[in-house]
Amino acid sequence: MKNLLLILVFVSSSLTLFASTGPYDVGTPTSPAPNCVGNTAPGNTCDQATPICDLNGYCGTTSSSYTADYWNSLNNNFCGSIENNSFLSFTASSSSISFDVWLTSSQDGYGIQIMIFSSAQPCAGAVTSYNCWNPGTATAGPANISATGLTPGQTYYIMIDGNAGDVCDYIIGANTGVSTPLSVVASTTSICPGESVNLTASGGDGTYTWGSSPYLSGSGANVTVTPPSPGTYTFSATSTLPSTSSLCPGSLSTVNTTITVNSCGCSITAGNNGPICVGGTVNLTATAVTGATSYSWTGPNGFVSNLQNPTGFIVNTPGSYVYTVSTTLNGVTCTSSTTVVVNSATVNAGPDQTICVGQTVTFNATNAATYTWSDPAVTNGVPFTPAATTTYTVTGTTGTCTSTDQITVTVNPGASINAGADLTICSGATAVCSATGGLTYAWDNSVTNGVAFAPSTTTIYTVVGTDAGGCTGTDQMTITVVPTPIVDFTPSITSGCIPLTVTYTNSNPTNNTYQWVLGNGTTSTNANSASAIYTAAGCYDVTLIATTPNGCIGQTTYPAMVCAFPNPVADFTANPSVLSILATTTNMVNASTGANTYSWNFGDASGTSVLENPEHTFPAEFAASYQITLIAYSADGCSDTAKVNIEVQDELIYYIPNTFTPDQDEHNPVFKPIFTSGFDPNDYKMLIYDRWGEIVFESNDVNYGWDGTYNGTQGIVKDDTYTWKIEFKTISSDERKLLMGSVNLLR
Repeated sequence: MKNLLLILVFVSSSLTLFASTGPYDVGTPTSPAPNCVGNTAPGNTCDQATPICDLNGYCGTTSSSYTADYWNSLNNNFCGSIENNSFLSFTASSSSISFDVWLTSSQDGYGIQIMIFSSAQPCAGAVTSYNCWNPGTATAGPANISATGLTPGQTYYIMIDGNAGDVCDYIIGANTGVSTPLSVVASTTSICPGESVNLTASGGDGTYTWGSSPYLSGSGANVTVTPPSPGTYTFSATSTLPSTSSLCPGSLSTVNTTITVNSCGCSITAGNNGPICVGGTVNLTATAVTGATSYSWTGPNGFVSNLQNPTGFIVNTPGSYVYTVSTTLNGVTCTSSTTVVVNSATVNAGPDQTICVGQTVTFNATNAATYTWSDPAVTNGVPFTPAATTTYTVTGTTGTCTSTDQITVTVNPGASINAGADLTICSGATAVCSATGGLTYAWDNSVTNGVAFAPSTTTIYTVVGTDAGGCTGTDQMTITVVPTPIVDFTPSITSGCIPLTVTYTNSNPTNNTYQWVLGNGTTSTNANSASAIYTAAGCYDVTLIATTPNGCIGQTTYPAMVCAFPNPVADFTANPSVLSILATTTNMVNASTGANTYSWNFGDASGTSVLENPEHTFPAEFAASYQITLIAYSADGCSDTAKVNIEVQDELIYYIPNTFTPDQDEHNPVFKPIFTSGFDPNDYKMLIYDRWGEIVFESNDVNYGWDGTYNGTQGIVKDDTYTWKIEFKTISSDERKLLMGSVNLLR
């Protein structure tokens, strides 16, 4: 026995015990616990609860591996704090349950807590507590846990939790109120002929169904079986077990019990000469039993005999009669029975009958095994239709017994009934069936003679009329129901921007006539399709009416089938609208109306923009004209397009040197203007003059300059100042420019 150090703390008049760390010896139980059966461990969560059928000897532990599992209602109904709870489930077999709990070890000395409960949904919802035991202190036990008010067949849960998270080993035993396996106990399993055995069933749900056997009598938990002769006999009992878990035998259980009937030293077999006819002679036989000294027969109507084989007695009443013989050998009585069948010799054809022509009759002769009628077309028990008044003879045979009887069938003529002319109506219309020629009329299909009704489909109606003599006649009329035309149609489009053109297609065009009402004031009688152009924004109802050649009308209207949306108006300006290659950025001023999204294309292969008022910079490499395109979209997807042309103009940029040195080196050997942009190179001319006004050089190619020679052939002129004149055309405005200046030639 380990010693425990207990520290007592009093708070609000309550005693709290704090124990030093364990493990703890739980002491010696006041009564022994059942043996642990090595069962499946409890489930870690409620929805993993381990189902059980037998609590006796169930063992487990509140291991620290179990994690706390609860919902608000469970936590609120528990009598302690949930720490390391685990779960079992069971199906109640009675309104109460009781079991004992033994602790075999406790790590911290706090023991365990146990709660029996049910929930509104499986492991969810409101919780009903039937017993909450707290704390289960670390004593050896046993401690009794019980609950009442249970509903047999309903599922309940047992939650086992370590008090303050204590890890304890426990055993549960001595249970009541939980379903147990089905079993059958026989008072004995080996008997002699004529002896009985009592069978007692237990377990299951307390209700037992026994297999069919002529040797079994009684019902419920206790029955008696009396097998008649030597052999092996099997008897079965079935009961329902509420649980279907792996720990239980199953929801439906059957147990077989075998009873052996021994010869016990004596065997006899009875027989007879039957079957016989009424008034015939009966002979009974019994097999000889070696060593037997006497035989005893008993039978109906007080029959007795001490002969082994009684003969020559007469039975005058048809039926089956059981005769039993017995004898005794070595103090053991053996018996056997035989049934004598006595057949009737008097056949009864039945009473005469009167029918109307066309009606059937059925002959049911009695008191014989087989029947032969004088008319080969007649079979006993099978209806047939006599054509005229006739007398029929039947011969009845039972075994070797025969007799005859007669029956007369009188055939009266039938009534002449007229159902009336056939009708054709439209679906939903009413019709009246009025038959004539009889006293009363019975129509099929729930029709009442002379009362209007509404047929749903084309039908043949049959009337049976009965005249004053009770004979009937039949007639038929056909009511053809022309169905309301099935009218349906589809639009080519259900929405779009104005003007919206829609074509409607008839889904089932036939030889009917059609009227289209298209919602915008237009109609059409075309059978296959109709088209409409919706120029005003709005949603339109569309109707198609079909009329059959019989005048039956079908109509389908689709409210707001097609909606036409207004178009936006795209509008914008570019600010500025004329650009220079030195300043190629402009801003778009969007003046569109009725739009909420935009797509810009600036015409310079730079991509698109979806901004409402984008800024754009055009290429500055050269002058060009661009077309800016704006597509404006409404919320309904309608669009409008606006375009604006914008021009990027060249700037006139050039440089003309004032000195050059044509001295055979690579530095500044040629005089010519340097143009960067803004001029037309195809419209260019440069002239060089000496100081006396004579032209010394001329060029029409901006890339061909003066190298200092006289007209390019007479050598380099002397160092001096020369006058130049350059004429060219600008690109931006086709303006012609004339420039004049001087240049120094140095060598």
